[in-house]
Amino acid sequence: MGIQSPTNTELSRHIGNFQATSVSFGGGVVILFFAMLFIGEGSLAGIADASWWQLIGGLYGVCMVLVITFAVPLLGIALTITFIMLGQMFIGMVIDGFGLLLVEQSEVSPARIAGCIIVTAGIFLVCRGRLQNGNTVRMDFRAMMFSVLSFAAGIGGGIQAPTNAALASHVGTVEASFISFCGGFLLIFTVTLLTSRGKFIRLKGSGVRPWMMTGGLYGSIAVLAGIIATPVTGVALAMACTLLGQLACGIAVDSTGILRSEKMKMNGWRYAGVIVILIGITVFTYGRYV
Repeated sequence: MGIQSPTNTELSRHIGNFQATSVSFGGGVVILFFAMLFIGEGSLAGIADASWWQLIGGLYGVCMVLVITFAVPLLGIALTITFIMLGQMFIGMVIDGFGLLLVEQSEVSPARIAGCIIVTAGIFLVCRGRLQNGNTVRMDFRAMMFSVLSFAAGIGGGIQAPTNAALASHVGTVEASFISFCGGFLLIFTVTLLTSRGKFIRLKGSGVRPWMMTGGLYGSIAVLAGIIATPVTGVALAMACTLLGQLACGIAVDSTGILRSEKMKMNGWRYAGVIVILIGITVFTYGRYV
């Protein structure tokens, strides 16, 4: 997902944010359809036994991908993912602690709470680094607004994993991923048509490359992995490990400027923030077992 974010963001510069999200989900639908045909072991007929809330995992996915597409140009990959990470860790702790969404209940230890607090401190350090590294993008009102929205999107992403995992118990793992993407695609495609007045493709100049169309591949892999991991590790730990990978990728993208993203200098504040965030994730993960 760390690669999906700049991929979708770059595509959005050519065809629009809603259109890029639609392409991402549409690609995921196609990939998971063929995966379902060749390696699927469940049955879509199991939908009849599923509860309504188990069928709306795609809604959370759309919100997260759409917010990322808007937020990355303002915040950068690493900071956007970090806010999402904090939201996912928070809601994962709540879901595990109360045993929501058919997840096995586990006690919220002081270490897990401390981990979230430490990650929050790391975010402030990264933000401080953004204000001093000479980038053209500043932490203005819009950036702060999308920081909050990124946190909210993280909460949605944290709800999506156990929702899809619960659906998988009725229809199968690959099938649940397919249903989630289908729901997400129908939603964002409808919104795109309404906002563009029926003109789905709205090119903003030339330059669209094949790699910009591959966001659905990364998204489908992430959803599938989340469904498999969540019942084994619990929501909070699955989210922490997933977002650790996203953060590492986000730092690499920001530091190198690959995938046509804005290159951001890693100053002392940003290094300190990343280290503190990693410590927070470690403490949070340790809290899963104490």
